[in-house]
Amino acid sequence: MNLDLYSDRAKQAVQSAQSLALARRHQQFAPEHLLKVLLEERDGLARNLITSAGGDAARAEAATETALKKRAQVEGGSGQLYLDGDTARVFAAAEEASKTAGDAFVTTERLLSAITREGGTAREILKSVGATPDKLDAAIADIRKGKTADSAGAEDGPGPAARAEGGPPRAVVVPHAAPARERSGRTRRGGARQGRAERAQGRVRGAIATREIRAGDVAGSTPRGA
Repeated sequence: MNLDLYSDRAKQAVQSAQSLALARRHQQFAPEHLLKVLLEERDGLARNLITSAGGDAARAEAATETALKKRAQVEGGSGQLYLDGDTARVFAAAEEASKTAGDAFVTTERLLSAITREGGTAREILKSVGATPDKLDAAIADIRKGKTADSAGAEDGPGPAARAEGGPPRAVVVPHAAPARERSGRTRRGGARQGRAERAQGRVRGAIATREIRAGDVAGSTPRGA
């Protein structure tokens, strides 16, 4: 996995999903964490795509939260986070779909589409609310109107895919990349749909064999409403 080929917004989504997993004291970084972050983006891009695909975004969000609450929590420990196998397959599928579509960078739409194909529990959630891979891809094609993602900031401009917060995130690292540093954090709910981020310290080391993410010492931002 080459994070340099992910859009700034997609990097932020991955970062925030990891932060969410840490904040919930989950031992594995699963597609449900990524789906929740995408569903809670302030511009509503993922929700709008699901709706355009004939799905029910509100039901998807509620089901995702239910699934996250069912995940085992770890008390104490050394702050280790392991990459779920389904999550690794989601990244691989998103990268392949981007390449096939002629995108130079993986975008959040491709991540959402990949979840419908390889996302395990998250895939079943989207399927249950009516968002199938083919319908979602059609919705993505409609909003793209033939345009490709040719730069890291392709999702930063005005329009449905505009970021709610300015500025690209710092480097994000997940397993299958060389050891590097990333931001991680803890979150708290500040309202029904809006939260305030706490900054924590964290370092991430990717390892193919163990699929382990270690948290330690670089400050990071967190998802809204976790």
